[in-house]
Amino acid sequence: MKSWSLFIVTLGTILIIAYPATHSMGNLYFGGGLIGIGTIAFFLRKK
Repeated sequence: MKSWSLFIVTLGTILIIAYPATHSMGNLYFGGGLIGIGTIAFFLRKK
């Protein structure tokens, strides 16, 4: 569980950095969703 959450957060961070290079408009929706997933994973890991 812990490694899976870390994987999601790491993947999300990479995509948030890489995505604007190809889609600057779609990044608002895509990045926002990844931040949400990363936040949920972070809180699940803390519990």
